[in-house]
Amino acid sequence: MPDGLLERYRRASVPTVWSALDELHGYHQSFMQGVSSQTPGETLAARARTLRFIPPRPDIFDETPAGEDAPEARAMARCGPGDALVCDVAGSRYSSSGGEMKLLQLKMNGAEGIVTDGAIRDLVGVRKLGFKIFAAGGTVAAGKAPFMFSYEENVVIQCGGIAVRPGDLIVGNDDGVVCVPSQWAEEVIDWVEEHDYFEDIIREMVLKDNVRPTTYYNAATFEKLKAEREEGRK
Repeated sequence: MPDGLLERYRRASVPTVWSALDELHGYHQSFMQGVSSQTPGETLAARARTLRFIPPRPDIFDETPAGEDAPEARAMARCGPGDALVCDVAGSRYSSSGGEMKLLQLKMNGAEGIVTDGAIRDLVGVRKLGFKIFAAGGTVAAGKAPFMFSYEENVVIQCGGIAVRPGDLIVGNDDGVVCVPSQWAEEVIDWVEEHDYFEDIIREMVLKDNVRPTTYYNAATFEKLKAEREEGRK
């Protein structure tokens, strides 16, 4: 996904991104539930690098690689500029997806941030690392048994109740987090930019004429403005 496309998403309204997916593809289950910004005022637009956690089971835990070959280590190694680590913790909101020392790797790689439906340990310290954080909240507990442990990476996961494929576009701010399937990313941002352009005009019309927003904020006005814009391009 080109960096220029990511930059366009950084300027976009996240709710409008959701609306574009719904309008263009009837896809409304793109909004992560229970995942919110832990770095207020920051906007994330990044490619997803995925990591899945599972509940502890001794035999599976013993079979799973550890150390530098652990799934979490491999997943973070994939994250560089323009990427975000996206974690599936099955909505276990008090289970840690990582703490300050492990997540230091994301900072060292220049990654954009982390998104998880679990928690972040050492949240105060992780905020100081300077990347964007979207999570269910903070925790003091470590992310190993008896909570959750990392099992596999670079696979299709769920996060916040929605499906995320590696390479999908993740966009989030204080409004929440939306996942855009990578094959639709350019079409969606084109729709978003056009919609926001017309919405700005409508806002000015409402304020100028001192009328109820619904006087102009409707499908008829959008279509009229689109037609006028197309005519002006001829």
